[in-house]
Amino acid sequence: MWLTTAGVLLVAQPAWALLSPQALGRLPRPSKGSESINKGTHTAHLLLRGASHLLRGASQDAESRDAVDGTRERAVPILDTERWLADVEGSAEPTELDTAYELESIDASGAKLELDTDTWLETVDAEATLKADADAETTLLLTLSAGASTTFATAWQFALPLALLESGGPQAAATLMAATTGAKVLFAPSVGRLADKAPRVDAARAARAAQACGVGLSCLALPHLADETSWLPLLLAGSAIEALGAVVTKGAPRKDWAPTLLDGDALRKATVSLSNAALLGELAGPALGAFILGASGAPTVGAAAVAGELAAQAALERLRARAPGALSAPKGETTKAAPAWAAFFGQPSGAAITTVAFALLWFTALTPHAPVLLAALADRGAPAESLAAFRAAGALAGAGGVALYAAAADGRTETRRAQTTTTSEARRLATRDVAALSIFGQVVAVTVAATFVDAPQTLMVAVVVSRVFLYAFDVAYVELQQQLVAEGDRNAVQGCEAALTGAAELGLAGVALAYATDFEVVADVSATAVVAAGLTFAAFLARRPELVSRPSSSSR
Repeated sequence: MWLTTAGVLLVAQPAWALLSPQALGRLPRPSKGSESINKGTHTAHLLLRGASHLLRGASQDAESRDAVDGTRERAVPILDTERWLADVEGSAEPTELDTAYELESIDASGAKLELDTDTWLETVDAEATLKADADAETTLLLTLSAGASTTFATAWQFALPLALLESGGPQAAATLMAATTGAKVLFAPSVGRLADKAPRVDAARAARAAQACGVGLSCLALPHLADETSWLPLLLAGSAIEALGAVVTKGAPRKDWAPTLLDGDALRKATVSLSNAALLGELAGPALGAFILGASGAPTVGAAAVAGELAAQAALERLRARAPGALSAPKGETTKAAPAWAAFFGQPSGAAITTVAFALLWFTALTPHAPVLLAALADRGAPAESLAAFRAAGALAGAGGVALYAAAADGRTETRRAQTTTTSEARRLATRDVAALSIFGQVVAVTVAATFVDAPQTLMVAVVVSRVFLYAFDVAYVELQQQLVAEGDRNAVQGCEAALTGAAELGLAGVALAYATDFEVVADVSATAVVAAGLTFAAFLARRPELVSRPSSSSR
C-alpha cells in the first residue's frame, strides 16, 4: 500500500509544485452522496492532508509570503515524498495530520478527492491581488503621514531661528541651535526607549502632543523677546520639547512602522517611497516656512506645523484601524528593561556599528546646505546664481541617489539569490553590498572636494556627486536597520542615532567657529570624518557573516 501511495504522490508531485500553501490549506471537502473510496485513496488523502499542514506552517516564513506576493513559482517548495512518508509513518502528533477528522469526513461522505488546480491558482492570484492592494494602501498612508510630518516640522524648524534672529539677535539664534541639539544629545535615547515600551500608535500620539506643546510654548514666548529676554528660556524649552517629539515621529515611519506592517518587496518599495518623502519634505519645508513667515509671521508657521502633525497622525490612525494588532498592541518580549545605550550597543547583529558610521557622515561641512561652505564659496568668487544652482543640484542628486539604490539593490539581490538559500538573506547581503559601494563613493567624492577647496567649480561638482552616494547609503542604512535591529529596540536605537548625529553637528559647529577664517581646515576635518565613517562601516562588513546577514532573534 505504501508503495502505491508513493507512486501516486510521485506522479502528482509536478502538479503540487504549482500550488501555494494557502491553496493546500483549503483542500475541497468530500461531498455528500459521492462514491466510497478505497483504502489506498484514503491513505493518500491523509498524506496530502499532512503535507498541507506542513506547507501551511512553512508559509509563515517570509519566503512564502514573498511568493504569494506575485511569484507563484516559488509559492510551494519542491515536495519531498520520501520525507513526508517518513513523517506520516513516524509521527507522534495526531493533531498534525488531523486523522480523526479526515476519517470521519471521508467515511460520512465516501467522496473521492480531486485536485482542482485551476481553482487553487485562481485563489492564489486573488489573494495576491488583495495583498498587493492592501500593501499599496499601507505604503500610501505611511508616505503621506511621513511626508506631512517632515515637511511642516522642517518648515517650523527653519522659520523659528529666522524669527528669533529678528527679535533676539544672532546670539539668541545660536543659543537656540545649541539648546535644541543639546537636548537631543542628552535625552533622545531615553525618549526612544519610552516609545519602545508603549504601543506604536500611543507613542506617536504622545510624541505629536509633545511637538504641539513645544511649538505652542515657542509661539507664546517669541513676541515678547524683543522687549524682555526673560522669555528666552521658555522659547528654548519649547524648541527642545518639539525636537524630542520629532525623534519618534521622524524616524519611526521608515525604521519601525514600515517593517511592522510590510515585508518582502512591499517593504522595499515602501522604504524607497518614504525616503523620497523625507527628501521632498527637507526640500519643501524651508520654502514653505519662509513663505508663511513672510506672509503671516512665525505663529502662523507654528499653527501650520501643528496642523501638519495632526494630518500625519490621522493617516496613522487609519493604519491602526486596518492593523490594530501591529500598531495598537504592546510589543513582545524585548530588551525594553535595558537602558537605551545598553540596548544600542548590545545588538548582536552589529547594527550599532552602522549607526556610528552614519553619524560620522553628519560631521561634514561639505554639503550644499552648509552655511559655512556657502560662505566660503562666495568668498572665493562664486556668484549667488551659482550657489542657488548648487543647492538645487544637490537636491536632485539626492533624489537620483535614492533611485540608484533601488535599482542597484534589486539587481544585486538577483545575483545574491543564486548564492543563498532564501530571498531575505539574499536581500540582506545585497543591501550590505550596495551600502559598501555607496559609502566608498561618498569617501572618494568628499576627498576630491576637500582637495580642490580653492577651485570653486570643481568643489561644487564633487559635493553634488557626493550627494548621490550619500542618499543611496541613507536608504541602504535604513534597510539594514530594519533587518538587523530587534523590534523592541527600534526606537531606542533611533534615539541613540539622534544623539550621535546631534553630537556630530555640535562638533562640526565648534570646528567651524574655531576656524571661521580658514575653511581649508574645516574641509580637511570634514573629509577625515567621512573617511572614518567608511572605515567604521568596513568594520561592520568584517564581522562574521552569520552575524551580519541574520537579524536579531527578537526582530521580525
